[in-house]
Amino acid sequence: MKKAFTLIELLVVIAIIAILAAILFPVFAQAKQAAKSASSLSNLKQLGTAQVMYSADVDDMFVPMGTWGGNDPDAWALSATAIYTTWMLNIDPYVKSVQMQQSPLSQNIFQANDIVRRVGTRFGHYGYNYTYLSLYRCCNWPSPVTPISQTAVANVAKTVMFTERYHQRGTFPTYYYGPNVGWMWLGQVDAPDCYTVPDVWCGAGWGTDGTLAPLQETEGKLTGGVAFRASGRTPVTHTDTHVSKQAPGQLAAGTNWTRTIDPGNVIVTNQQAYQWESRF
Repeated sequence: MKKAFTLIELLVVIAIIAILAAILFPVFAQAKQAAKSASSLSNLKQLGTAQVMYSADVDDMFVPMGTWGGNDPDAWALSATAIYTTWMLNIDPYVKSVQMQQSPLSQNIFQANDIVRRVGTRFGHYGYNYTYLSLYRCCNWPSPVTPISQTAVANVAKTVMFTERYHQRGTFPTYYYGPNVGWMWLGQVDAPDCYTVPDVWCGAGWGTDGTLAPLQETEGKLTGGVAFRASGRTPVTHTDTHVSKQAPGQLAAGTNWTRTIDPGNVIVTNQQAYQWESRF
């Protein structure tokens, strides 16, 4: 005669399985998040290396945030005479894979029937510290974009070059005033003190008024467009191409930033701790 499990024994086994699942599922989720974070760090490392390779071919200048003109078929043609080329498109020949602009921590930027290179180099998930590395100068037209020399960076291991940014697909503020005149907020993140830097255009604020783009807080509304998707931290590429992960307070170190401050009041209080300015 075969002996079957009793109801109590089955319930005990089910309870043990449920307890183990409750313990292990969060561990699996954390492991998956860690793997995605590592993949994003790898993307940023390679983008940093591509930027250095680009720079070596243009007299050691950082890639411009964007340029008007050119003949790349995947540049943004607002008209026959207004063609905008993003920094992502400029370094694309050195990257070789536009998929590197897709953060595994965010939504998919690619949709069916997309021209992949065109979409990836417009709506990539990584943002550029243009405030200090490729300044958008105001207030004369056309707005000149003035990238700096790599040799002008005083502390290459500290200075921020790229971070994760908000998911932008379908959301792109464009300001166009005529042939080669205007600017587009594509592939940028703002330095915490951008609004207090003289003669520089800013697209997003670190503080309560958010940004020109309709962002959610988790996607950078209070942090200049920088997205902190990696368990409250964001992957960062520094100008020497090493990568790190930082929380908002770490990335805004050396300033008086808080989530409740007005962006126009954010100032640098400790230049040696500040990571965005290239001269210190």
